[in-house]
Amino acid sequence: MQALKIIRERHGVIVPFVASGKLTEFYGEIKAKADALGVADQLKFLGFVSTMELQTLYRLSRFVVFPTQFEGLGMPLLEALQAGVPCACSNVTSLPEQAGDAALIFDPLDPEEMAKVILQLWNDATLCADLVARGKRRISQFNWDRTARLFSAHYRRLTGRNFLRSHAELIASESSI
Repeated sequence: MQALKIIRERHGVIVPFVASGKLTEFYGEIKAKADALGVADQLKFLGFVSTMELQTLYRLSRFVVFPTQFEGLGMPLLEALQAGVPCACSNVTSLPEQAGDAALIFDPLDPEEMAKVILQLWNDATLCADLVARGKRRISQFNWDRTARLFSAHYRRLTGRNFLRSHAELIASESSI
């Protein structure tokens, strides 16, 4: 919300923000903060949405910004890449590795940096098209068949059972993703 305020005040650009997910007990605090920052009119909290509605939201989005501070596996990032949406995400946990070169990366505790990234996505259609192309390449690395083969290779390595050269090659290729 601070990044949206920076963009609005310094650049005169009003970037709409749409979020889905359960409205928790913290929603009141979030709403009060948005009111205090003067950006409440830019925010739309939808609550829980169906899978089809979520996919529709991704496809209708101009871009997706994922400002999480705590994430194990960034499903929203992967879902957005799958939907062909330009992305930006936090530089925390596994997200930079997941994103590779397919998303802009920012510090989630730095509203100035986040505002800069949002403005890039808002203003640069060429950058967005490039991120979508990179996203398509990146998301192709995440599939169930490869995941199953990789887990099998790790289990075989850890247990010492039938560990083949092909398993070692698959594990080694993991670092290139």
